[in-house]
Amino acid sequence: MKKLHFTLISFVLLILSNTVIGQTTGILLDYRDNQQYNTVKIGNQWWMSQNLNYGVSVANVGLQSNNGIVEKTCFANNPSNCSVYGGIYNWNEIMNYTTDKQGICPCGWVIPSEADWNTLNSFLGLSTAGKQMKVSSSNNTAWDGNNSSGFNALPGGEEKGGTLTFNDMGTRETYWSSTPFSSTDAYNYGLTSGINTLDSAHNAKIGGYQVRCIKDIQTTFDTVHTKVTDTLSINAVLTGIAPPNNTNLIKIFPNPAKDHITIDFGSYAKMNGYTAKIINALGQTVFTSPINQQQTSINLSSWSGKGVYYLQIIDAQSNIIDKKEIVLQ
Repeated sequence: MKKLHFTLISFVLLILSNTVIGQTTGILLDYRDNQQYNTVKIGNQWWMSQNLNYGVSVANVGLQSNNGIVEKTCFANNPSNCSVYGGIYNWNEIMNYTTDKQGICPCGWVIPSEADWNTLNSFLGLSTAGKQMKVSSSNNTAWDGNNSSGFNALPGGEEKGGTLTFNDMGTRETYWSSTPFSSTDAYNYGLTSGINTLDSAHNAKIGGYQVRCIKDIQTTFDTVHTKVTDTLSINAVLTGIAPPNNTNLIKIFPNPAKDHITIDFGSYAKMNGYTAKIINALGQTVFTSPINQQQTSINLSSWSGKGVYYLQIIDAQSNIIDKKEIVLQ
């Protein structure tokens, strides 16, 4: 995404769904399956306050593989557990078998790094962060925290790597980070009954843990969370290309798709110098075209198989400034 150097003058941001005193909250719509997730601002970070629940269900994390389809596992293979606690994933699956920090998070959101988790831990206070993140005994799904942060952690358990056994439902929750420790391990962060801290460790990537996405710090404005209610003045130097103001209004339909898609480019269609490029999971280009009309329809019959493809919006300096996921069934 192009970095803008700008000056903001006299503006007010109205936050949606501010229902908890002392907390700034919002709603994230995942366009891939139309699920909604609650979000919360903690310090300077926007976090999902629910676990990610995206993907096709498989019996255990050992069956999750690099097959072009995002796969999840529900604790004890009970779909209702995914509805409450979110999916369980191995590390390679949450990273979408790439080094891209977005992983399997919705567009504009990323898998939190080790540094992101440490920032959260420090902001809440190392001695009590866990208590502030866990829900309380008064919640429908009870735990032993006070949830003063609004993080809304639930004791969803885990699936042990190697043995593929489900454990710790009701007593523990463990979250992946995007930061690898070695070729076989990655950093993760956990909460446990009776302990008020957020612990950190590195465990085998083949294990199964939950995912919380964090808003990408490069995403400056997001109409899901904010809208401008006063004067906004931006002074920017962009070599003659005006900054998009509706980048998250790109629409792809149907998605998932079978034999064709239509892309509505939103505000990009009104500007010069932008190109649409679609790549497959191997990084191979399957479509490229200058954006010179509002909508483009694409025949998918020549694409190389089912799976996940990525639409990239590229500016005149060859920077990728936006991207969307396309699922071919």
